[in-house]
Amino acid sequence: MKKHYLITGGNGYIGQNMYWKNWASDISVDFTICDKHTPLPQAQDLTEAHLEGFDGVIHLAALSGIFACEEGPAFACIDNIMTAGNVFKIATKLGIPVVFTSSQAAKDPKSSVYAQMKWTCENIANYYNTYGGKNYVVRLANVYGGDSYLKKKKTCVKQFITQYSIKEPFKIHGDGQQKRDFVHCHDVCEAIYRIIAEQPDYEPYTDPIDIGTGKGTTILELRNMFPSHPCEFVSTRNAGAESSVADTSTLEKLTGFKPERKLEDYIKEMSNGS
Repeated sequence: MKKHYLITGGNGYIGQNMYWKNWASDISVDFTICDKHTPLPQAQDLTEAHLEGFDGVIHLAALSGIFACEEGPAFACIDNIMTAGNVFKIATKLGIPVVFTSSQAAKDPKSSVYAQMKWTCENIANYYNTYGGKNYVVRLANVYGGDSYLKKKKTCVKQFITQYSIKEPFKIHGDGQQKRDFVHCHDVCEAIYRIIAEQPDYEPYTDPIDIGTGKGTTILELRNMFPSHPCEFVSTRNAGAESSVADTSTLEKLTGFKPERKLEDYIKEMSNGS
């Protein structure tokens, strides 16, 4: 029987990839998106009537990124915390599961406004779980690749690809030893689908589920994946925790899935096309 899921923030980067992904032939699934300029309203305006008939919600709608949240904290509170609370409340009442996309940044809530907001949303999800909710919190590592990545995102992988293509030196903040877990967007979509579609009876799982590769890569190691190219070391900026690597054990336990696409393969493909 075909499952029907709502994707909030469906016009965003991950939402578009979730919607347009070339799913395996044995996966019977249908997605509807809500966002600006769609028949359904944005997530903060959803009502019980809008969610009736869906088998679950993939909640992606949010103001994303450390710097965006620091520049507009009042707007971020509405777009992130209040919106998530609305989705959790309605879905709990209807008895349908929600996958909420948090961030590895939430492991250190004091590291940024963005991290604090994600951590707060995680706690709201678990609050509703105590009242019968079926909310799954996933903490995404640093996502790259897929459709619209170079157009929509401002992450370091995208910046390096852009700087390489226009022959501009890589700009590395600090000493370049900060470590991140880079995971391909299509692996993220696959993991989210498996969590929302394959859990028997949707037993509440209250701990966050990391989605990443489990492998840390320093910014200097990222730089070295490109053919010889100059770089400049610039002043350190607040980019959250110094090191952030996903623990994939829970994802593997629940779904049997572990992201395996390699960052170096993507970099090789993109740099050869420059």
